[in-house]
Amino acid sequence: MNATPAFSPPCGPITGWRDGDVVRATGIPYATAGRFQPPASAPDRTEVLAATSLSPACPQGPVPFLDDILGTRYGELPGSEDCQRLSITMPADLAGNERVPVMVWLHGGSYTSGSGDLAIFDPGPSSLKTGSSWCP
Repeated sequence: MNATPAFSPPCGPITGWRDGDVVRATGIPYATAGRFQPPASAPDRTEVLAATSLSPACPQGPVPFLDDILGTRYGELPGSEDCQRLSITMPADLAGNERVPVMVWLHGGSYTSGSGDLAIFDPGPSSLKTGSSWCP
């Protein structure tokens, strides 16, 4: 499969990218919010969203001791207040009608550290073997 993966969720069409043994759709906005305001659902789209960029981290300061323990580094992902994004990873070899379990993961961080698209949290099989970081 070398074609660009395409999806048709109710919010509007999305294209993703193939990364070895997995297909990814990353950085999909699910909400918007003004600074210190409650979130609102992101508007639906009619244009195709190229979901090929990692989700940004919420604004936060460095936490050196935690970065040392986890093997992450401050600034690994760009920071943005527009950080309410979803990233999806699934096996690349699924048949068209095949069903698989879904795992939803929300990172902790107590509003001070972390981000769902940090390399340490990558669900792809290659990162589990090598510990390498990923990027489209």
